[in-house]
Amino acid sequence: MYQLLTDSACDLPRQTLADANVNFVSFHFNVEGQDLTDDMGGSYELKDFFAKIKNGVMPSTSAINVGEYVDFFTPYAKAGTPVAYIAFSSGLSSSFEAATEAKAMVLEKYPEAQIALVDTLAASEGEGRMVLEAIRLQKEGKTLAELVAWFEENRCAFRNGLLSIRWIICITAAVCHAHRQRWGRCSTSSRSWTWILWAGCV
Repeated sequence: MYQLLTDSACDLPRQTLADANVNFVSFHFNVEGQDLTDDMGGSYELKDFFAKIKNGVMPSTSAINVGEYVDFFTPYAKAGTPVAYIAFSSGLSSSFEAATEAKAMVLEKYPEAQIALVDTLAASEGEGRMVLEAIRLQKEGKTLAELVAWFEENRCAFRNGLLSIRWIICITAAVCHAHRQRWGRCSTSSRSWTWILWAGCV
């Protein structure tokens, strides 16, 4: 059996990952000069973080570096456990490039290690849904090679489908907002469709 891995950019609840035995590596961010690890609220209060955002504080982020990925992958390579890392988009961060470099370094020491890197080309909810899909595929009995092949074939269509749903929701929400601006309320039809569409993608 292979181990599923991801990163904190997937924005899934910690408990969801723990229940599925999916381990993650953390990005980092800085808020008001304080460096924090994005461990999905494990070491900081999410409500406090979002309160600061609401008050106009703008955090900065930093990518996972090569050394952190080496430390992340090495225990699995040492134990002979194959891994599939479901990763944050290579188009949005240098982290995937760092993971690729780290993989090469780990393989130099553990040449028999199996480390599959899956570039989701997505972030946040899009990445999170692909992690959930990876969990489903693993439970169905897909091999590591089959899982990687599935993502290679379907990731763009999967991501574009999510974007299409999101656009519909955004358009519906905009219509609802227009109703509020003009008549002080959202029409029943707009409100109903917003919830129906939202329910269809959660």
